[in-house]
Amino acid sequence: MRSLSPTFSLLLSFISFTSAITLPSHYDLPQNQKARILAVTAGTSAITTQASDISGKSFDYVVVGGGTAGLVVAARLAEDATKKVVVLEAGDDHSSDPRVQIPAEVGSTVGDPDFDWLYTTVPQKNSNNKVLPFIRGKVLGGCSAINAMIWDRSSKVEYDNIANLGNPGWDFTDLFPYMKKPENFTPPDPTFAAKWNQTFDASTRGTGGPLSTVFPNFIPDSELPQEPSALELGIPIIKEPMAGQTTGAWKGSASIDFNTRARAFSTSYIDVAQASGRNNLLVLTGAQVTKINWASGKTTRQDNTTSSAKPSTVTASGVSFVVNGTAFTVSASREVILSGSTVGSPQLLELSGVGDKTRLGSLGIKSVVDLPGVGENLQEHFFVVQSFVVKNGTQTLDPLLTNQTFFNQQAALWQQRPATGSLGYVSTAITMVNLQRFIPDWKNLLISAASQIANRTRTNGQKKQQAAQIKLLQDPANSVVEVLTEGVKITDDTADPSKGYISVLTLLQQPFSRGSTHINSVDPTVKPTIDPNYFDIDFDLKVLVGIAKWVRSTWIQTTPFQNIVASLNFPGSEVQTDDQWITFVKNNIQSQSHTTGTCSMLPKSDGGVVDPTLKVYGTSNVRVVDLSVMPQQFSGHPQALTYMIGEKGADLIKAANK
Repeated sequence: MRSLSPTFSLLLSFISFTSAITLPSHYDLPQNQKARILAVTAGTSAITTQASDISGKSFDYVVVGGGTAGLVVAARLAEDATKKVVVLEAGDDHSSDPRVQIPAEVGSTVGDPDFDWLYTTVPQKNSNNKVLPFIRGKVLGGCSAINAMIWDRSSKVEYDNIANLGNPGWDFTDLFPYMKKPENFTPPDPTFAAKWNQTFDASTRGTGGPLSTVFPNFIPDSELPQEPSALELGIPIIKEPMAGQTTGAWKGSASIDFNTRARAFSTSYIDVAQASGRNNLLVLTGAQVTKINWASGKTTRQDNTTSSAKPSTVTASGVSFVVNGTAFTVSASREVILSGSTVGSPQLLELSGVGDKTRLGSLGIKSVVDLPGVGENLQEHFFVVQSFVVKNGTQTLDPLLTNQTFFNQQAALWQQRPATGSLGYVSTAITMVNLQRFIPDWKNLLISAASQIANRTRTNGQKKQQAAQIKLLQDPANSVVEVLTEGVKITDDTADPSKGYISVLTLLQQPFSRGSTHINSVDPTVKPTIDPNYFDIDFDLKVLVGIAKWVRSTWIQTTPFQNIVASLNFPGSEVQTDDQWITFVKNNIQSQSHTTGTCSMLPKSDGGVVDPTLKVYGTSNVRVVDLSVMPQQFSGHPQALTYMIGEKGADLIKAANK
């Protein structure tokens, strides 16, 4: 998910039109119902009841968070009709909102409290004390309801590195079935695919899964230069990035419905469960979980016996939650599963007494499990954007923002079946670039990074991660940044409505800086502190500066780009020297909202929070199933990775509860 400038949101004057769009019945769910319960039963699309219908009851599994991974794991656990599953989601259900449904509306929900937790970072000391938005989805479907929908994978070696950090069963080969399981891929029209070089290997794609994935069926002129420019520079064209090699230029797919060209997201799993005819899955929205409740005086030992002696592991009995200011509880007879994201999951653990004992004690929270890794090891993709004025006659998406007639025409195309036009489009023309491409002295840059890291306080796990990162980046087969072109101006400067623009995003995918997120109050409604610690390691700044300069000096200077680019826009010609580029990057950095690491799957001695079965150390029945368990960043977009974690996590839980 990218944190885009508000410019990319469709004009508010168009909202009256989009609100009137008739959506497919598949998505036509009631709106604005606080604490709505979706009862997944045969013949019932949705029923509304009170939170008191859940409070005080017992379920086999309580899932905290109805986001990307949470709905996956809940629906898969509910495949066993003998098990009862409840999902508690703090946000509301906005599945039929046009801003969710229409792919071109991506970014329009950012900063809206109906969709976004409105987190911000602490002032970033290495970036002129900037405070940045830190986007997390507060809505049924989580980030899958508001993200940029890109569906891709990272390179094989990156998954293998996760296994090598002490996580058997988490290498590329073992995970490959779970990568395919969520997906229902529909190939593109052969004529359209040939024209736009949309290539794929069917053996790497999933079919029959709950989530529709497709290639875009509309391509603006802004994508025309990508692959020809790559070839001009000697960058390889990747025919199928889902196969485990992504360094190069390629056309990606997206989580979009093939027929309607509406967003496909994790609520698709609810639809599948509903169609099954089972009545064992409930999803309660508008319910913020405030604490894990622990069984008093008892523990479950490795032999599954109980004892009132001092616990070796603690057992969760359920959770407390709040709906509209009223407190409730629900019991879990088997497991409590946290899927609250890289901010929400560590927050709930700390509120419940699981975390660094000293830190929690300073807030008056009794330590239940002393686990210093909670909230640590935060890693984030971040980026800067440049925009360029295009030549007259170049097709961009700018008219969606400035021309009501054009917007109406495109909306009519989107409502056709099958849908077409620019409203169903997201940019998936991606170029993954290695360090050697744009940093001539890359060897010394890595040596300098290793030296600086050695002088930082690092856990054993972080030292192992960063050694693996350095080895990975030494190989030109692996990428360090992503270059993505958007056919619209998304920089914050004022647009000239008589002109068209493209924007080039340069995104750091392998940062060495490590940050953290922690509670600073016992009040669960107080937002935790979030410190990505951007540019703590100089490597990160030098890479972003280097790739930004390369875009202007090399990428945009290729013949294909020169055929459409008229002039610089932002930054302008006033940015030339290294110091000026450094200032530009520091002043314009944005979070990509691809956060990992805060509940890392590592050995406990290495700063881990969960083991390879995703169980929280020191507990007998609490797991974390979301992106926070990944101990190291990936070069790809995390959406498909998060679905995979949900699928793998569900099977691990099933195996432990036969």
